[in-house]
Amino acid sequence: MKPKHDIFQVQFAITLYCAWNARDLVSAWQNCSFDRYDWLIMIIWLLPLLFLKHIAKNETASEKTQLLFTGTGLLFSFIGGIGSLNVLEHVALALVIAGWMPCSWVQIIWLLSSISWMPALGWIGTRLFFDHILLVRVLLSITGSCLFSFHLATQRTQDKCK
Repeated sequence: MKPKHDIFQVQFAITLYCAWNARDLVSAWQNCSFDRYDWLIMIIWLLPLLFLKHIAKNETASEKTQLLFTGTGLLFSFIGGIGSLNVLEHVALALVIAGWMPCSWVQIIWLLSSISWMPALGWIGTRLFFDHILLVRVLLSITGSCLFSFHLATQRTQDKCK
């Protein structure tokens, strides 16, 4: 059964808008020594999305999930843009990307692991775990991505058994 409203175009436009607002990530990834490999960590974090789109094609986010995460991400992006708060713009990008995924409790853990590619973790890490920032980032990203990918795969096999 097809949803009543296809919000793909709107969600795609909002994702591009949030990515544009978070464009300072590229500068941080290029210029800050603590954030130099965060682009790679973001790719690791995005692996469940690629897994979902290419392997688990029948799994889609519900309209309610899409509206909740996309709307919240858009709000955070507006507030971050008005207040020049880059952290909110980065969180907005993560929320909008999470809106593409089916909702589950594991998605929240995956969403929380998005801090691994944000410059905010570099700022916190310089004060708490200076020598291990990259290791913490990689572990957070891999843990969140593997847990969510495993959850998507097991949900898929459970659905096949029914």
